[in-house]
Amino acid sequence: MDRKIKYEDFKYKENPKRAIFIDCEIEEPLFKKLAKEIQFLRFESAEPITVYLDSEGGNVEYAKRILNLLKAPRQDKSVCDIITVVHSKCGSAATDLLIRGDYAIAYPNAEIQYHGVSQLIDFSVNTQDALQITNGLKNQNEEFAYELTKHISERIFGIIIESKKSYRNLPGYFKFLEKNLSSRNYDLIENVMVNMEELSFLMELTSKINTKRKTEIEKEMEIYRIVLDYKIDETRRFMRSEKIFLDSEYIIEEVGMLFGPILDLHNGRYISLIKEKSDYFMQGYDALPSDNPGKSKVPSRNELLKVIVDTYADIIKFTLTFCRLLLDGERNFSANEAYYLGLVDEVIGLPKIYNGKL
Repeated sequence: MDRKIKYEDFKYKENPKRAIFIDCEIEEPLFKKLAKEIQFLRFESAEPITVYLDSEGGNVEYAKRILNLLKAPRQDKSVCDIITVVHSKCGSAATDLLIRGDYAIAYPNAEIQYHGVSQLIDFSVNTQDALQITNGLKNQNEEFAYELTKHISERIFGIIIESKKSYRNLPGYFKFLEKNLSSRNYDLIENVMVNMEELSFLMELTSKINTKRKTEIEKEMEIYRIVLDYKIDETRRFMRSEKIFLDSEYIIEEVGMLFGPILDLHNGRYISLIKEKSDYFMQGYDALPSDNPGKSKVPSRNELLKVIVDTYADIIKFTLTFCRLLLDGERNFSANEAYYLGLVDEVIGLPKIYNGKL
């Protein structure tokens, strides 16, 4: 289902005449300089603002301030769309800005680096303070994962809907990635698949909990106990010893990485992400499976939303799991890889898909 779009009809085009340039470390001096430029651009017009990125990153907080200012509404409540462009290299906080653009573009030879939210640690702090910093970074990473999922899921949705029929599902998309990612980055997808299988197994276990007369705290404690027991048993199997790691921070860290996603599945946070993006997902309703293909009845919005939730829940689960693992290490992606993984909307020179944005 290829839809050819003429360049003159594109909604999003990079425009160096209406742009800011981030070509150094993202810190307070850069923010103060760009704040003035952004204000002039915002009040000059509601047309899109292009953000050119050639930076290895910097301070996450100042990157967030730059984005918030770019997306601040004007007095008439209009908001400028943001087109982010990497032409050479971006990393860390600069990559956060790239992904979170309304439309993200990569030049063919661009390199996109990514790693989790980081913070310089004063080595004079005590163990308790260091632990608090570590836990704080984990919480930041979790919120970043949800924020990134909102952007990346749209792009992956577009790739799956507009690709060949054999790729119009998650297993097909995995095969597509296997062919188009380098081996050093496809191992990330393999880890995502393993993680999703593990979550499905744990959901089956925790769904058997008797929730009658239990408070939310008691329910969460029971879920935590089940996840902890599972991880201890798994460690025993792999290490072939009942004494190795059982009291180590390794177990606690592994349980923490599973406990959050399991709670999200139980409390419906995954589904809320889908509903939040329901208008976008409904663009692909013509590709959804039909129970009565011979009938021409137009489904109601609620009926359509139910089908979308059932059909695309796995896409959201995959994207969120992918973002969590993405933030838990360091990765280098080529422009094409970034496109196939939903980090950008377009690589200049690659065939474009119609994803509701062009």
